[in-house]
Amino acid sequence: MAVRRDDVLAYLHDFLDVGTGTDYGPNGLQVEGRPEVARIALGVTASLELFRAAAAMDADLIVCHHGLFFSAVDRITGLLAPRLGFLLERGLSLAAYHLPLDRHPEVGNNAVLCRHLGITATRPFGVVRGAPIGLIGELDPPAACADVAARLARVCGQPPREARFGREPVRRVAVVTGGGADLLEEAARAGADLFVTGEAPERAHEQCRELGVSALFGGHYATERFGVQALAELLPQRFAVEARFLDVPNPF
Repeated sequence: MAVRRDDVLAYLHDFLDVGTGTDYGPNGLQVEGRPEVARIALGVTASLELFRAAAAMDADLIVCHHGLFFSAVDRITGLLAPRLGFLLERGLSLAAYHLPLDRHPEVGNNAVLCRHLGITATRPFGVVRGAPIGLIGELDPPAACADVAARLARVCGQPPREARFGREPVRRVAVVTGGGADLLEEAARAGADLFVTGEAPERAHEQCRELGVSALFGGHYATERFGVQALAELLPQRFAVEARFLDVPNPF
């Protein structure tokens, strides 16, 4: 049974509170395909590999976290041309939800990762583009940084990069999935013993040493699967559609 694509997108717009804050690119529909939706593919990043997997499952709509556009586009060249061509030729719609899917208090990347790591009493942390993007909370019970790293490795499917200079045991943890390293100093000011994010920039190691805080870097892709995975479970409960998370493994 198919439903209207625009009904699904209207629901996601409201549920993910897209109107709060701004973003680096457009949220919602980025490429318009078939107006009716029976199968939805969900993935982290808009790439040809994801699009091919979506076509293989006969999807009508792709919902991803990192969309095709993060700046104004004035020409269709380079990688954008074959990606757009693939979607348009097959009538596939593409929608993206970037910062709204990071910050959502239930299905957001940060909220789900906090639950996996046992971080409780969370509160919003780290304003990006006009609204908090991450969470900071208490590890219950406190644990050694090595134990938290092992937990992160299990949920992300790969061992994190580590910079251990913080207090032990770890009690307060700040979480900003993906490319959140710019908020490392703010996490230290907020009293975090440990900062968890995705990417590991070179500068972060000495920042951690000087700030006296530990950091774990689980991978940008690996720490940002959680939001689209949660939506893949939610959408069939709300609409009469099939929804499936399509993993395109990426160690970065």
